[in-house]
Amino acid sequence: MNRALVREVAMKILYAEVVGGAEDKDSVIEQSEFIDDLDTKDMEFLNNILLGVREHRAEIDTRIAEGSTSRSLDQIPKIELTLLRIAIYEFLYEPTIPIGAAISEAVVLAKKYGDVRSYAFVNAVLAAVSKTVER
Repeated sequence: MNRALVREVAMKILYAEVVGGAEDKDSVIEQSEFIDDLDTKDMEFLNNILLGVREHRAEIDTRIAEGSTSRSLDQIPKIELTLLRIAIYEFLYEPTIPIGAAISEAVVLAKKYGDVRSYAFVNAVLAAVSKTVER
């Protein structure tokens, strides 16, 4: 299973939804050239993330707002917001995934897709939220 790749695909799909893209899951996977790299377990994990973030978005966004002392939800760039939602979903609903791994993956993707300071913001918010999560 390639969870890093699944998170990247999930980020692209959820980001497209946030910015009003009409992309569906299959077209994002194909455009990302990941189609051959995702096996059945990867697709199951991807679906869990997508459904989980959508279903628990209000709770996840509340956690983001509590963890972000410098910006309101409306001020957070959409790519960062999407990465925060995925990681916090994992904190709350994927107990087999270590919190540190979820943070690390979100930071890596923030460095790749965000601006120069995105990774620091994502790391700070996730660190703050992780202190409030009981496992």
